[in-house]
Amino acid sequence: MEEPLLVIVRSPAEREALLELLREYEESLPRDLRHEQDLSQAVVATMVAPPATAMIAWFDGAPAGCVIVRALDAKSAIMQRLYVQDRARGQGLGRALVLDAIRHAANANFERIVLDMDAERLAPAYRLYCSLGFTRCEPYGAVSYENPAFMELPLR
Repeated sequence: MEEPLLVIVRSPAEREALLELLREYEESLPRDLRHEQDLSQAVVATMVAPPATAMIAWFDGAPAGCVIVRALDAKSAIMQRLYVQDRARGQGLGRALVLDAIRHAANANFERIVLDMDAERLAPAYRLYCSLGFTRCEPYGAVSYENPAFMELPLR
């Protein structure tokens, strides 16, 4: 298996690819887990504006996955919207995206990286996070869905 190509979203074309991936991601989620946000180029531009970082994973010559990392507070980064298209699952793209998100958060001197998710309905993602050392933690904010699992990984 070849190493996934990961790209930090910077150009308008990369933002457009991210927008398409995020739309697919939202459609793939159970309705109650979807974010209440209309996705547009303007919204995506704010999602990737520094200090936030968005990454796209490429597979077979096309964008196939994404993740966003942004500051939650001075000590914590939050990882959001990890997504890999069905056609590219099982190729290590999700793991590569999470590892890159962790690297970016550590390089930005955050003390931890956090996330929230529905561990039962998104079991493959939950297993991935656990395999990388994430553990359950206290809630760091409100969510709009039932049964959230809040997780963290210390970076120092």
